[in-house]
Amino acid sequence: MKESLKRLVRVTTFFPGVSHLYRLYYLLAVRLLLLLVRTVPEISAVFVHRSFGAKDWLPGYSDIDLVITLVRLQPSHEITVLPGLWRKISLLRTVFPFIGTVQLITESELTWWLQHGGIRRLEFPSSTRLYARKKGTDGAYDRSP
Repeated sequence: MKESLKRLVRVTTFFPGVSHLYRLYYLLAVRLLLLLVRTVPEISAVFVHRSFGAKDWLPGYSDIDLVITLVRLQPSHEITVLPGLWRKISLLRTVFPFIGTVQLITESELTWWLQHGGIRRLEFPSSTRLYARKKGTDGAYDRSP
């Protein structure tokens, strides 16, 4: 079913007006993701990554890859937070099958990886865009332009 939908989108995406509708559907997915992560106070930022982050994406061909940074969690707290977060992401993937890779990483792990990680870290600055960052303790997010 998922592959059939992808083929349909790929065939119709270049019809006048249709591509615009598909783009709106992708953007709706990211907006809903932001609403869902607001319910998880341990999330500190959400980045869109690769083609969607670099803004050179095409509906039906591109997926939305995410990097979600978390505050450092105690192992006992991690056991309760992460399963709930993955359930929310799975729910989104049911409605929006083009949500691709989701990486969960702590802020300090991301900082270390950007300094010392492998070759893949070199693409991060050019293909990643901060989508939202938590402003403070009230749980509100700053939406990046």
